[in-house]
Amino acid sequence: MVNEVAFEYGPWGAVTKSTQNHATGTASGDPNVQYAYEDGIAGNEAKYVRQASVTYPGPSQRRVVH
Repeated sequence: MVNEVAFEYGPWGAVTKSTQNHATGTASGDPNVQYAYEDGIAGNEAKYVRQASVTYPGPSQRRVVH
C-alpha cells in the first residue's frame, strides 16, 4: 500500500490527527499533523467547536500555528 492517510477523530467528530506515509501504510512513528479545538461550553451545554491550533511536523521541531 502506498500514500496511505489515517485520521483520528475527537469526541465532536472533528479530525484531531492526520498521518500520511507516501511509501507504505501508516505507522505510529510517521509524521503527523495535529489539530486542537476549543469548545464553547457554558455550564454543561456546549455551544460551538472552534479550531484553536494546528501543529505541523518539522525536521527538527514541530511548528504550532494558532
